[in-house]
Amino acid sequence: MQIRKFLLFQKEWKETDGKLNISTMANKPPFGTWEEMVDEMAQFFISMETQTYMIEKLTKLKQGNRLLEDFWLEFVTWKELSGYNKVVLVGLFKKGVHPALARKLVEIG
Repeated sequence: MQIRKFLLFQKEWKETDGKLNISTMANKPPFGTWEEMVDEMAQFFISMETQTYMIEKLTKLKQGNRLLEDFWLEFVTWKELSGYNKVVLVGLFKKGVHPALARKLVEIG
């Protein structure tokens, strides 16, 4: 897993007071992009219980009588740690929007 490489990189970086030349390092940065690092860290640090809780919250989330913006803010809060891909998230969002609003949006096109 990339996390182990990251920990070696961090150790080498600390030992040089943060003044190291990355091109000459034995342990090059283990992540190609910021997104790769975030994904790896999430997989390493987020427990199954936390992820299960987030998924449960997302699947039960409904707009109800709230503003769509309020529903969206809560949805975004839970989605970040769910591990779901965009296709599933769009489906859950549509499922949670108030039925009358969903119908109106379909009518408008």
